[in-house]
Amino acid sequence: GEQAAFRAAMQSSLEGGPDDSNAMEVREAENDQKKNKIFACLENTCFLIILPLLWIYDMGYYLVSTFLAPVGRFLKNQARLILTGQSPYACQLRMTVVNFVVLCSIWYMFVDQARLAFFPPESDYPVAVINFIVWLMLGLELFFEVFIRPDGYKNLIISEKAFSPQTVRYINLFHFLVESLSLALFVPEFVCIFMTDSCSERFSFSFYNAALMSVTGPSQAETVMGRCYFALIRLRVFGLVRHWRNM
Repeated sequence: GEQAAFRAAMQSSLEGGPDDSNAMEVREAENDQKKNKIFACLENTCFLIILPLLWIYDMGYYLVSTFLAPVGRFLKNQARLILTGQSPYACQLRMTVVNFVVLCSIWYMFVDQARLAFFPPESDYPVAVINFIVWLMLGLELFFEVFIRPDGYKNLIISEKAFSPQTVRYINLFHFLVESLSLALFVPEFVCIFMTDSCSERFSFSFYNAALMSVTGPSQAETVMGRCYFALIRLRVFGLVRHWRNM
């Protein structure tokens, strides 16, 4: 329509001769045609620039909604469980007599080596006191284990129920003898609190003396005696294994 108006204006100007009004119409039509071309060029340019961006946006939105959104919901749920202390991130501390006996057994198993390797000499007396308390606890536990065995236990362990969980839970004669011997060998580690004012002395029958004898001797017999003492204190592991099994 604009081009037709432009041609009509040109035709009227040619037929009617020079006229100011017709010349103004021709110039306005030329200006409108130029503006339309500029707008069309800008429209095409913007379309070519914005369309790829829209495609990228649609692709990103699809990826986020399809893959990343479930991951985000999963991480958010895990963070909520962690902060509220729910399962599987719940952390509970339960202290029972069995757990306490296991802690005593761990102390009883490794205290000699730890005292010589890491503790200062000033801690010998407090360690000896703790050793005495641990020894009392383990001794009472061993006595009670024998005391609670059911009537007819000797016949029970040779019957078909010998390996049932109810029967295995009770202490047998082998464990009783081995653990009693290991408790007796532990007595020199705390007897100093009743005999002397210092627990840092070198007693003839102790882990401290056995460690020196096994390394320095000076005789071969003393070296063998020190190493035999090391072998005997390994009997303490029987009590630890039994207590850990009963947890």
